[in-house]
Amino acid sequence: MGKKLEKKDIVLKKRDLEGYKGDYGHVIVIGGSQGFTGAPVITANSAVRSGAGLVTLCIEDKIENVVVSNLLEAMSCVFSNETKIKELLKNAAVIALGPGMGKKKTLDILKYTLDNSTCPLVIDADGINVLHGNMELLRGKKVVLTPHLGEFSRLTGLDIEEIKKDRLNIVKKFAQSHDVILLLKGHRTLITDGREVYINTSGNPVMANGGMGDSLTGIIASLIAQGYDVLEAACIGTYIHGFIGDELSKERFCITARDIIEHLPIYMKKFQK
Repeated sequence: MGKKLEKKDIVLKKRDLEGYKGDYGHVIVIGGSQGFTGAPVITANSAVRSGAGLVTLCIEDKIENVVVSNLLEAMSCVFSNETKIKELLKNAAVIALGPGMGKKKTLDILKYTLDNSTCPLVIDADGINVLHGNMELLRGKKVVLTPHLGEFSRLTGLDIEEIKKDRLNIVKKFAQSHDVILLLKGHRTLITDGREVYINTSGNPVMANGGMGDSLTGIIASLIAQGYDVLEAACIGTYIHGFIGDELSKERFCITARDIIEHLPIYMKKFQK
């Protein structure tokens, strides 16, 4: 049986009166490709609005102008600046990889990132898709994987209907086998470290549109950068993401990732004790 995640379980730390941006971590977001520039921007802006001290988005040179025009508080760095990229990876508090990347060169970028960093990773979207048959790359790393059913099906080779019939046991065994935090998105999202399984109780179908997963990735990465344990960050981020959606859905027909981003600071404040 899994443990239900409810509002009473979610507690955010108060910030030190003398705290500054260096105390709240540097999130590196690696993502984007031609035609998919929105996803990494959503991830970066979600990380900013959920409290990360610094956020840098690493992107292909050819999409730099489009991406930078949609960033305000976050910084950017292009892949061709290898010296800077290596420095960022070395000093990152957490890396979020995959949003909007497509499959071209993604496996090579993932390998490079793993070879040049020691911090936790949150891997989403095509970062997950290239892991089929390559899970050994993650050995010894602290990793959160955030697939939806389709991505998890490709990752495991299991049919979606087969996964649906036994979601809890399948995700638990997978996380245990590969020593990762697995977050299977969907109705009643499951989060597990292979020992405990948590069942999220927030969220609703009004949130079912593009960019929601990218936003969640940014929130989880931000919480890890701020010092939360990777499993704790996955649970807190998932619940708050859905909670905002639940609150906004009371008056809205649909909710976008931009809506979530705009309301993050307001609703996160409600979880400080």
